[in-house]
Amino acid sequence: MRRQDWLLLVTSAAGERGLTPVQLQKMLFLLGRNFTRQVGSHFYKFVPYNYGPFCVEIYRDAETLQAKGFVDIRHEGRRWPEYHLTSAGQRHTAQLKKKLAKNLADYIKELVGWTQALNFPTLVRSIYQAYPEFRENSVFQG
Repeated sequence: MRRQDWLLLVTSAAGERGLTPVQLQKMLFLLGRNFTRQVGSHFYKFVPYNYGPFCVEIYRDAETLQAKGFVDIRHEGRRWPEYHLTSAGQRHTAQLKKKLAKNLADYIKELVGWTQALNFPTLVRSIYQAYPEFRENSVFQG
């Protein structure tokens, strides 16, 4: 699979709630850390940044997927966007899901639920606790 496919899969698992930028970044980070072999060497490369692990290519890929009609990036009066799948993105992702091993599909679903259940400071703190090397360069003091 291509790295954009992984972005689609995690966004699909988010359902109608969609994903905030921090949720999208942290989910793909954890997916890459916990399923390194499955996501492959072409996967996103993360660096320590303002709020922990960060990869600018995630946003570029989301914009590319928006241009293809697969992702809807919504601002709706907020300072940050939310990422949602379009109906075309859902159809495309349904095909991708058929290629996933059950344990990986279950992990993505569980990870999305965990990520969406946490508020911003709790999510960032939990990543820092598990991966303290990504606290370097942080502006987050919470």
